[in-house]
Amino acid sequence: MDPKRVSKPSSSTCAVRRLPAAVSNQQGAFRFSPVGRVSYSTGSSSSCPAPLVEVRQRTPTILCIGDSLTSGIRNSRCSYPEELQAMLDLEGIDMKVWNGGNWGDRSDQVLQRLPSTLQSVLSKGGRPVVVLILAGTNDLLQLPPTTMQLARSISGIVARVQEICETASRAAFHPHVGILSLPPLLCRDEDRLKLNQCLRLLPESARPMPGAGQRFFVDLESVDAYLSTDGVHYSREGYSEFAKRVLQSILPMLKADSAAKARLAT
Repeated sequence: MDPKRVSKPSSSTCAVRRLPAAVSNQQGAFRFSPVGRVSYSTGSSSSCPAPLVEVRQRTPTILCIGDSLTSGIRNSRCSYPEELQAMLDLEGIDMKVWNGGNWGDRSDQVLQRLPSTLQSVLSKGGRPVVVLILAGTNDLLQLPPTTMQLARSISGIVARVQEICETASRAAFHPHVGILSLPPLLCRDEDRLKLNQCLRLLPESARPMPGAGQRFFVDLESVDAYLSTDGVHYSREGYSEFAKRVLQSILPMLKADSAAKARLAT
């Protein structure tokens, strides 16, 4: 696998864009092949349209946003986005995975970073196809050990994750948005399970948006806790399991999108 395929972020906001077309290639794998020229703006009411961009020159991109469980093992290329990139390559899917993880981030910090991270994807020539959200672990870890307001704390985390989803759904090209549940956590695991129960309901409670991509859930709750290296973070095998579950969720959507856009292009 090309070590340069998984990217890291940089700068400011984004906007809604119409979806491009896609066609199958001759090898049986598929790739996205956009049609025409499209302009985009930052989404601000006072923003000016950006210069016209050739959509066909943009790289279909999966943005993984979150904390250290997304960023991966420090000073290494071991992360679930890296593993997902390798799996997509094996499937013959011409798509780039962008690692938007940041160690120590709570859900409010992920929410704050998302617009600039999406803009970074666009500025680097990417076209967001899927946004994957894994957030909430640090929120739980930073709660007082015997908090008396756990229900309110969990509601706050869920509300912020929902806002992250809404922001992602409004992004350029209307990406699909996936919510990942929290994997086993050595401490506060009971609280993690309560949070996951609420996160599981978010795709069903999504507010309808014209032209928006699908909202879906990826279950990491049952990942083997023995794959954790320290009770919070995971080994390469653990992150590979994360990626495998993500791929199982997104592959049918990607193939359906490719087939639908191929029909529209003919």
